[in-house]
Amino acid sequence: MKNYAIGIDMGGTGTKFGLVNGEGQVLRSSSIPTQQYPEISDFCDTLCHQLKQLMADEGISIENIVGIGCGAPDGNYYSGCIEYATDLAAKCG
Repeated sequence: MKNYAIGIDMGGTGTKFGLVNGEGQVLRSSSIPTQQYPEISDFCDTLCHQLKQLMADEGISIENIVGIGCGAPDGNYYSGCIEYATDLAAKCG
């Protein structure tokens, strides 16, 4: 069984994401516009859908994903929220 990881880079104008293999090679990547989603649930739904599509394109099942790394502006490690990120429309309440 091969293992893969997902990387997400959430920025003020765009969110980039991709699939990485065990050797660190980016297999597929894509992006969505961050500010298009005023509700965080819509953003998460779209991101999830896009990631599932990348996985399907590579023939990777969820069981093969060993980790997800996510970077975001003003992310609070303790609360799990993005705080004071003036460039992002969707924020924790």
